Amino acid sequence: MTSIGLVLVVLVLLIAAAAVIGGVVVLVVRLTKPKPPIHPAAGWYPDPNNPGSMRYFDGRVWSQPVRPPE
Repeated sequence: MTSIGLVLVVLVLLIAAAAVIGGVVVLVVRLTKPKPPIHPAAGWYPDPNNPGSMRYFDGRVWSQPVRPPE
């Protein structure tokens, strides 16, 4: 094998190794990123503290006022 061929083989191996390492880094970052909390959609839901009423959830927090169920 000529020296140019050897240089090309080494270059290809280095590029392949860099691609594998980069892929592993991306995978680790994606797997360790904290997931956002899953909340129910905004709307009226049965009040767990008072089964005879409904409480509104705005997507982040529950409302103070309640209403009777429909």
